Formats: sequence, structure tokens, C-alpha cells
Amino acid sequence: MQATEQKHKLTSTKLADDLRQRIVKGELAPEIRLRQREIAAYYDVSGMSARDAVKILLKEGFATQEGAKTVVVSPLSAMDFLEIMELRLMLEPRALELSGPRLSSKVFTELREILGDETSDWTPLETAERHWAFHELLYSRASRPRSAAILQTLNGHLVRYMLPLWTSVGIGENWRPHHLRLVEQVEAGAYKDASEELRTDLMQTKTRVLENLAIDPVP
Repeated sequence: MQATEQKHKLTSTKLADDLRQRIVKGELAPEIRLRQREIAAYYDVSGMSARDAVKILLKEGFATQEGAKTVVVSPLSAMDFLEIMELRLMLEPRALELSGPRLSSKVFTELREILGDETSDWTPLETAERHWAFHELLYSRASRPRSAAILQTLNGHLVRYMLPLWTSVGIGENWRPHHLRLVEQVEAGAYKDASEELRTDLMQTKTRVLENLAIDPVP
């Protein structure tokens, strides 16, 4: 019995992972209905696995309950994006200050490898994945597992807003030089300067995205 339950848990977790990726990429559009029966048929899994996968998405905020039986992909809104950025502004500068002094030379090398160079040509989605990989590694020595888990979930939500704007209005076009400065500042022991650099960039990103979101403005 226990082995069966564990297998089911893995199936529903992996199913939620795939559905989440499809939501982040825009393949499952905001407000589209998530029908458990259709999910089960599409992935050839049990109805229980589909139900539990949807529960995971509801808990993470990628899905929203509307009425007793209707679940939809969470809509995008300026207020939602604003809250994401407010949380980032609270958590990330502090995570950087805690993690920075504990980073090794090996980590700095890995951070630079993630950034690539001027010749690197990635799709917006690949850039978004590298962007998160960079920040995840940068904060990896902060010893704040709850904050790390929150930031990982926030990143998934953030990509939903950033991907459509990444190339259309140049959001993120200077991300590499800025992130390279962060590496250099942290490597030099200028943790407060790096924290302020990060805070400034987050504020600028918040402003630029809110100016270009094709959804209802913040009231």
C-alpha cells in the first residue's frame, strides 16, 4: 500500500511539474479551464493523479478555484505582478547579503558560465531559465530554505509576465552586464553594494513591466 501511494505521489508531482511548465510557457493560457478528466486522458494517468496535480497547482497559485467544481489557469493581473515584485524586493537582497560571504571561487566560475558571453544566443525561455539558475545559485548559501522555496515559486509566476515582453519591448536586454556586476561586487566583498544594485534593478524591472503589461493597471 505504501509503495502504491508513493508511486501515485511521484506521478501527480511530475504531472504538476509538466502542467506548470505549460502554464509558464503560455501553452495553457490564463483562465483556461483545467478539467481533471481531460488532464487524465491527455497524460494517460488516473483521475486521482490528475486531481492531486491540480491541487498542487492551486496551492502554488498557478490555478484558481472558481465555484465548486471549476478550476482555471490563474489569470494575469498587474496587482499579482506587483505583489511578486514586492516579495522579491523583500527576500532577494537579504538572501544575497547572507549568501555572498559564503560563496566559493568555484561558485563564481559557475555563475559566469551561466551568464555566457556576448556571443550567446538563447531563446527568451532559455534566457529565463538561465536567469533563475543564476539567482538560485547566487542565493544558495543563504541557509534560508523557506525563502528559497518561495523564490522558486515566485520565479515561475514571474516568467509568465516576463516572456511576452522579453523581446517585444526589450525587457531584460541588459540582464547579462548587470548580473556580471553583481558577481564582481560579491566576489570583491562589496555585499551591501551588490544588494543595492540588485534592489535598484528589481525596482526598474517592476516599473518597466507595469508600464508595458497589456492587462488592467494597478488601481
